Formats: sequence, structure tokens, C-alpha cells
Amino acid sequence: MKPERIENVTDIAASQKSPPSSTATTILFAAFILNCLTTPIEPEAAEVSIPIAEQTDLEFPNQVVGRLGEKWQFPSDHLPVGVTINGIPIATWNVLDTDYIDWIYVNGQGLNHSLITEEDITIGPGNFTQRDQMVVSDVLSMIAHPTHPKAMIALQECGADFRSVLKDSLPENFKVIDGGENVILYDANLFDVKESTLVKNAFPSNPRPMQDVVLENKNTGEKFKIINAHVPGDPNGPGRYEFARYVQQNQAADFPTIALGDMNFDLRQMNQAFYGEAAKMGVDNVFHAYPAYYAHVGTNKDAKIIDHIYISTGKTLVFVEKNSPDQVMLGLQATVNLLNNYDFCR
Repeated sequence: MKPERIENVTDIAASQKSPPSSTATTILFAAFILNCLTTPIEPEAAEVSIPIAEQTDLEFPNQVVGRLGEKWQFPSDHLPVGVTINGIPIATWNVLDTDYIDWIYVNGQGLNHSLITEEDITIGPGNFTQRDQMVVSDVLSMIAHPTHPKAMIALQECGADFRSVLKDSLPENFKVIDGGENVILYDANLFDVKESTLVKNAFPSNPRPMQDVVLENKNTGEKFKIINAHVPGDPNGPGRYEFARYVQQNQAADFPTIALGDMNFDLRQMNQAFYGEAAKMGVDNVFHAYPAYYAHVGTNKDAKIIDHIYISTGKTLVFVEKNSPDQVMLGLQATVNLLNNYDFCR
């Protein structure tokens, strides 16, 4: 039986009735910071000191966008996000498993009558839908991007029929590391797979597995450890701490570790988890997040940043560039504009 799709619905700015105007931005941000300082946090994170530089870079308020409905012309309730690391573009995307689409029809996210539900038409094989076909096409467009062709894409919420069609649709040089609902696509002309583990015990509170993979660049010999996860989203559960603990304990010492996926918690909450688990181990946190834009509509009809890319460098020199929406996927900026009232891509 599939794990329940639970989203963290603890929203910092849930009391907002409408997105902030440009004249109210300063007031809203000040109120948000005050709220962060006064909101109780989990006992595990209460003693953690997060550097100011990290706080200012990572903490963005959720902002209410209301019912988007027909305006949302995108096949998932999550948008892909990406970075370029040492000249290699990569991305992560929760593609929305068709088995979970009832969440959209309930309309807590304000996305009923969007493209997601309008294209929820089964065409086969199995329960593969027209919406799924659009997702496959979008994945292929990221691989063939004219300026930022993806060499690795981590996906979450991939149903069995979707995975089957996706595998048959990929270019010959692209291969699939199948972790069930989590999938890693990679360019086999560029990478060799040195290690691949389906981790089944990373979340003691939840049976959800995640992927732990090491890729080696055939041209340079450089290795990258990829941890692809869909973190359990129960706001009262320990999922984010369990994930951060696994990543801290299993990061590569000598080359970059990239922990990415739908983490179901915002940047402040994930930062608390990463710093908190590092503190328990008696080490410094060396993972840095690379947020760029709002990429999800939450159950309070708010724009959120919960799809993350965390990177540690190991002992190597690493150059990371945050990608803009259109660098991740051509045409994506139009959907991001529905969620953004001001530009967080910096």
C-alpha cells in the first residue's frame, strides 16, 4: 500500500488574506521575522544557533495566493527547481502521482479546474493519463534545454505506469535508477553509476524509502553523491530530522553531496533540522540550501518553498549557480509569476 501523501500544513504566514503589495513588503517581512523569533519550535531544535547569513538567505515567508484554478496551466502542484554545479545542470521535481490526485479535486490548494484536473484523463497503459504524458514531455524538454540541458534529474511521486512510459520515452543516452516512487535520471554519456542504494530505514517513523547514489563524471573523474527523497510531511512527526540525520551521517567526505527532493518543510524548518542534527553529532553543518523561487501551492492556498537542493562540497572546490525558472524549464517563469509578487531569485 502506498504511503499517504501528507503535506506539512504549518504555515508561518497563514493569516494573510491576500499577497502583500509592494508598499507593504517591508511591514510584512518585519512581522515575519518577529513571528520566527516568537514561534515555538520543536524541542530538538530549540538550542540550535543558525548563523545570521544563513537565516537571511534561507527564510522566506509563505504568501497566500488564493484560488488559482484555471490559471494554473502546469501538470503538477510542484514546480521543478535546479542548479548548475561545476557546469553541470541538475534538477529535482515532484511530478504528482496520479494516485494522489484526489488531493487536487478536494481543492484545498485551490487547483481544481486547473490543467491538473482537466487533463486527468486515463489513456493507458494502466492509469497513465494525459497529464502524465505532459509531465513526460516536460521532463524531455528539461533534458533537451537549449542552454541548460539537464544531466541529472531527481523525481518524486512517480507511479508505476508513469515510470514505464518515461523509461520508454527517454533519449538513448539517458538511463533510469528506479527507486519506486523516487527516480533518478542521468546522462550515461557523462556519468557512470558507482554506487546505488535504496535506503529503506532512513525514516524510522515512516516506511518511505529514498535513494542514495554516487555518480562519477567520465570526463573528469569527479564524483557526486545524490540523495533523492520525498520527506514525510507530518508537521508533528520527526521526518525532517530523520532526513537531516541520515544526510549528515552519510555525506561523502571527499566529494560533493547533493541532498534534494520534496522535503515538505520550508527553508527555516529544514535549516533547523540540518543544524540541529549536526549539533547532536558535534560537528559543523556544511550543507547549504539553494532556493530560487516559490515552487509549490500549499493546502492553505499559499506559495511555498519546500522543494530543496542542499549541497556540501566535501574536500573539493565546487561552483554552484542557482537556476532561474526558465533555465530549469523553458516557459516555467509564467507559472512562477502566479506565485511570486516580488523576485526571490537572487
